[in-house]
Order: sequence, then C-alpha cells, then structure tokens
Amino acid sequence: MISVLLVDDDPALFNITRILLEKEGEISVDLCNSAYKALEMLKIKPYDAVVSDYGMPEMNGIDFLREVKRRSPSVPFIMFTGQGTEQTAIDTFTNGGDSYVSKRGEPGRVFSELKGIIMHVAEERTKKSVKIRGEQYLHLAMEVMSDPLWVTDSALKILFHNTAVNRVTGTAGTLTGHSFLHALTPASVEYLFSCFQKYFSQVPSNADNPPGPLSMVLECITPGGHPLKIDIQADISTDSAGRPQYFVFSGRVIQGRTVICNDLAPAPDLMR
Repeated sequence: MISVLLVDDDPALFNITRILLEKEGEISVDLCNSAYKALEMLKIKPYDAVVSDYGMPEMNGIDFLREVKRRSPSVPFIMFTGQGTEQTAIDTFTNGGDSYVSKRGEPGRVFSELKGIIMHVAEERTKKSVKIRGEQYLHLAMEVMSDPLWVTDSALKILFHNTAVNRVTGTAGTLTGHSFLHALTPASVEYLFSCFQKYFSQVPSNADNPPGPLSMVLECITPGGHPLKIDIQADISTDSAGRPQYFVFSGRVIQGRTVICNDLAPAPDLMR
C-alpha cells in the first residue's frame, strides 16, 4: 500500500481528499494541517509521497517543498492547490517538486488525476530504489570474487568492476567510464570483435533463445608494460531485437597460453 502524507489547512477538503484517495484500498493517507508538524511527521515515518497545499499560513507550499527536499530528496512531492498560479507551478518544478495538480475543476476528474499521479511517482520511486539496491548487491557480489569481473554498457564502457581487476592488472583507482578495450592488445581487440560477430550472427531476431556465454583468451598490457593473458567469459544481455545492452566479463589469469588470431574478420560495428 502506498503511504501518503497530505498537508492542507483547509478542513473542507481535508477529509474528503483522504476518503477519495483511500477508496480503492491502494493508498493510505495521514493528515496534517501544518507544514511544521508535517516536517516532524516525516522524521518519524517514511512516506511514499507528500501531497501539499500551497497557501498555508505558517509556511507556504514552496517553502515546505524546499525543506522536504533538503531533508529527504528522494521523497516525491506533489503540489495540490486551488490558489496557485502559473508561477507557482514553475516554482514547484524548479525546486524539485514531482508534479502539480490544481484543485480547480470537476472534483471527480481532479481527484482521479491526483490519485494517478500519486500512483505514478510512488511506482517510479520504487523502481529507482530497486535499481539502487540491485547496484549495491552487484558491487558486494563482485567484491567477494577473487577473480576480476567487469560490467560494461553496450559500447563497452566500464560501469562497474571489482578490486580484483586492479590487483590482477596492476591498475590503481577506479576504471569506471574507461573502455574495456583500452588495455587490450590490438590483436585481442580484433579477436574479441570477431567473437562478437559470430555470436550476434547466431542471435535470433526475437532474442528468446540467445547463444550461451562466450569464452576467449585475451591479452592486455599492464601499466608496467607487461603482457598478461586472461581467460575471459563474456555474458551478453540483449534487447528484444538482439542488440547488446550490457556485457559481464569474468576472467582468470592464465600462463603459457597464446591467443590464436589468424584470419580474423574485420571488427564489426556492433554498437550502433
């Protein structure tokens, strides 16, 4: 259930708004008739969204919005007012508000719009929270691995890597934003793209049954100028059209093996 803090000093609309929002059982509303009291309530209980009037005596809606965003930047804020102007709407968005709903108009339409916006901003906040938690879990999982692991976008720009990458390759600091290809020898870059070319020629157009992970041996040059051969497994995520979305490369340093790169096809442009 979506929890909403409704802040409004108008008793005529106070309870009716709560009744209409809670009618379908999807939203739970706490009422507050003061912006200052609302700030105290936000300290005690987390809310999925804040809905606030603009014209309140102690603190107007824009000042309240600024204070909410200063304390809890991720909490969605919806300005719900019958007194606002076009400038109020502009101020709402420029100060971090997520939406603006006018109380003027046919009540059924107004409250339907307000409920729809609440549902939308709460859903978007949940998606963002899940994404952040997923990235945190990914970082944790990567760090406990003793072997190097890279996650890149479709253009092979590094999004994440674990500290084993630094340890194995002799690099220092974060490589996020760098190209995965940067330290590879020219022959290994050509070999990698040749493997990609073969892989994507096998991906069906609907991508329901893509080929399995790619295995290859690549050679990179460490910052100290030493060659290093790494046995790489590449897991590739594709969209419904078979285009790459991101790559997960896991590797293990090997000795005494060479990369066979004879008669390779030209590196294709797979990242369009």
